[in-house]
Amino acid sequence: MLTTNERKVLELRFGLGGDDASAGLTLVEIAQRLGVTPQRASQLEASGLAKMRAAMRERGIESMDDVV
Repeated sequence: MLTTNERKVLELRFGLGGDDASAGLTLVEIAQRLGVTPQRASQLEASGLAKMRAAMRERGIESMDDVV
């Protein structure tokens, strides 16, 4: 599953987790909060999304249209 940092990046990037103050942050803002470089924040975002896509495929979900 997702690492702690991957989860945090996705929560902050897409406004997940219910904290309105941290919804939709930029990678620079996320990097500052986590104490990593913006490039590392981008890598964490990409790896987290890839893991989520793979998990969806394993469950037979090809796109978000199948969910919503």
